[in-house]
Amino acid sequence: MKRVSGSKYKKFSQENADYLCQEVQRMEESQVFYPGAFVEALRELTEVLIWSDKNAESVFDNFLERSMMSTLERVVTNAEFPSAVKVQAIQCITMMLQNLTRKSSIYFVCSNNHLNRIISIFIDDNDEELFSIYVSFLKSLALRLNEDTVQFFFERETRAFPLFDRASKLLAAPDPMVRAAARQVVISVAQLNEPAIKNFLRDALQEVFKLISTLLWSQIKNLAEAAAEYGNVERHNANELHLMGISTLSDRLEDIVDDMFYINDLFLVPHDFAPFCLECVLEEVVIQPLLMLLEDLPCDICCFSTNSSFTPCVSASVALSVLTRWILLNKSERLQRLFKEGLLNSSASHDGVMKRLLKSECAEVLSGVVVLLKAMLTSGLLENEKKEGGNGPTPDGDETDNEDISEEALDEKEMHVMTDIFNVNWSIEPEHEDSFPPLQPLSIISCEIFIGRMSQQVENAVRCPWFHGLMSAIYFFITHPAYTRFSVFELALSVLMDFVKCRRECVVLFRGLLFLCLFIVRRRAVTCAESSALRQDGTVTSASTPASATASATPNSVHTTTAAGNKNNKSAGAWLRTPYEVVFIKLEHVSHEFGLSEEKLRGNLSNEASFLLPLLPSLDFIRSERERGSNSPHVDCWDVVLRNFREYIAVQKSVAAVVPLRNRAAHDQSEEEKSEFLMWLTIRHYAHRMLNREDGFLLRLRDYGVRHHVGTTVSLSQSNTVYFRCEFVKGRFLFGASSPMVAAGTPMYMLLSETEVLFLGAGDALRPVTDRRVTLCVMFALQMIYVQALVSHSPFSVIVTHVHPASPLQLHIVFRHRKAAASAVNMITELSSLCRFSGAALVCRALNQDGALHVTNEGVSKAPMNSFNNA
Repeated sequence: MKRVSGSKYKKFSQENADYLCQEVQRMEESQVFYPGAFVEALRELTEVLIWSDKNAESVFDNFLERSMMSTLERVVTNAEFPSAVKVQAIQCITMMLQNLTRKSSIYFVCSNNHLNRIISIFIDDNDEELFSIYVSFLKSLALRLNEDTVQFFFERETRAFPLFDRASKLLAAPDPMVRAAARQVVISVAQLNEPAIKNFLRDALQEVFKLISTLLWSQIKNLAEAAAEYGNVERHNANELHLMGISTLSDRLEDIVDDMFYINDLFLVPHDFAPFCLECVLEEVVIQPLLMLLEDLPCDICCFSTNSSFTPCVSASVALSVLTRWILLNKSERLQRLFKEGLLNSSASHDGVMKRLLKSECAEVLSGVVVLLKAMLTSGLLENEKKEGGNGPTPDGDETDNEDISEEALDEKEMHVMTDIFNVNWSIEPEHEDSFPPLQPLSIISCEIFIGRMSQQVENAVRCPWFHGLMSAIYFFITHPAYTRFSVFELALSVLMDFVKCRRECVVLFRGLLFLCLFIVRRRAVTCAESSALRQDGTVTSASTPASATASATPNSVHTTTAAGNKNNKSAGAWLRTPYEVVFIKLEHVSHEFGLSEEKLRGNLSNEASFLLPLLPSLDFIRSERERGSNSPHVDCWDVVLRNFREYIAVQKSVAAVVPLRNRAAHDQSEEEKSEFLMWLTIRHYAHRMLNREDGFLLRLRDYGVRHHVGTTVSLSQSNTVYFRCEFVKGRFLFGASSPMVAAGTPMYMLLSETEVLFLGAGDALRPVTDRRVTLCVMFALQMIYVQALVSHSPFSVIVTHVHPASPLQLHIVFRHRKAAASAVNMITELSSLCRFSGAALVCRALNQDGALHVTNEGVSKAPMNSFNNA
């Protein structure tokens, strides 16, 4: 049969189907063809066959009578045929499997072992197109598998199952799409209940379970290797640093998550032997190795590599992260029991793994175990533990809700304990600067004494088996801000509130944590006082000056600084004259960034990946710890860091570029300060929220911020408004940022309020504003506490500098009269000084609250206040 060139033909017809079958057979037998013509014939034949399934059954019957499946088999299995032709032949079969609706048609396509021989062919992995079509073909076969069609693929006598065998070999393929298709085939076969298949699966699934478990462990080691690369600071030079982005860790973690989802599917296989076998294999290959890593944990793998050969291993952070994600995703009661036994089992002779990890002094271990504890609480592993450590029975023997008891007790008996913390009125305007008391260094009580004092005040909370370990971890986070991830600290507070159900006891605990945090903030304030005293004396601290010598001179130095400041007038414009002003400026800046994030730590793989990176504290902190002779488990690593400090700084920069501060440790002193202040404000926020109150201190701090932004409108008609007419000359952002887009000579009004300096566009001319309804657009908005002003060389020109750390700005403006320029400078200087002084008084009150924990001198740490800071 020949088709006349140029003649019209009906595509979907018996004649065209016969012609296409004849052409395909002719080209296959003669092997003389153009590949494009062969591919086009196969493609059109596929379309006609799919059409005929619903419209003309005789067409498909004729296709079978011509033994076209044998022809397609020979096309695919013939090594001499081009890859493009094989691709189209396999795609033809795949399309039929996906679209044919008649059972008889499906049976004919699957019969006579044609498909088994096609499945068994060798496929070159480098031929991506052919390999992709082949995998899609296997997946289509899996979707057609049922109790009736499995007979075409499984040889009962020889127990040969090419489809299952080939799929099981692809389970560990590097391509995720290939792995997904292979897993679909295995699951489809495993769902069959046919007796012969069940006997076959008894041995075959065991091999699959071993393969999946081995693959999971391999994925875990790959993740650990990628994470450990960030800790390898022992390099030949900084140019060899080629770090992977956070997306690499996220991708590898996602591969592990895919394996965990597939394990959930395997546990649902409807055969009695499968769950038990899978449990045993997972326990041997993955779970026990992870738990053994946590049983005897070497601390030197937590942060840095001390070996130049750098042999990667599974670190604590990786092991804890994998267990956390697995516990959250697990749907099997068998695995849940294994996790519970491995992590929680304890006896009279030793604590369980989790309790020992909570007492660890390794910062990365504590971060990981707190997140794991939250996951166990969420998944229900700690449900019984919570009940055992719950409210407990009343003296009458009845279970009661401590929430109601705590409400009454808190209102009538315990509110006096909280009055020194929860002040309602934070509006403070002291009359004299000498009302500021001199800052004195505070010694931080030891962890044992702190937890002991807390235990005496919370009888119900102590019954919780996790109370001491969790409080110990929170104590470590507060007292070691250089190591603390702020997001993990927030999570630890959340877990504490989950365990302590009595609100009165929870408030008491937060009161203790608040004063512990206050010690740290006061220590930071004293450090600021030392710096202020040294600047006042005109001396410079040498790097070799002992920290103890500096600390011993602190009280007198602070008092001298304050006394010297009293001799100056407040309007003199001295910038940050007292340490309280320094702390106020820092706190005010942090308060606007403060906000409890509702983001779920375990819901984002990027967040999880960031927890796998080393903490990398600042070099100043490392040097001070090394000189102090700290007992930290990382001391042995400090020498490696100090020898390779350039590479270490490069690693810090790489981590900081991809991980936000809340998910990593502080890399310098300013970030460490921010962590301290954020922890203090966070505890205050939680404590106030438990009493349904707003933190007046935080609200008052935010009052010093800018209330008007560029582009908004402001009226000058207020009676208490002070404004000056001026013109814009030039302006620039400091630190190389772009200059503001305002033309020179633009007329403006400079408006002064209690907390702001606003520059308003005045239109084409400067004239007094008499209409109360006139509003002007804000061109620049500056916080008063950050503003400094001075008269430049020109008599009418003034330089206004905004020294905000996030948006430093310098404006050059000109006034029409010399007196107006001088008056504006004096007014800005006085208001700015008074504004900062008011903020200093606010901070002074917050830092000198009464009611701190009263402890005896016995056991109190005598370490200098600067023990955690570099002199």
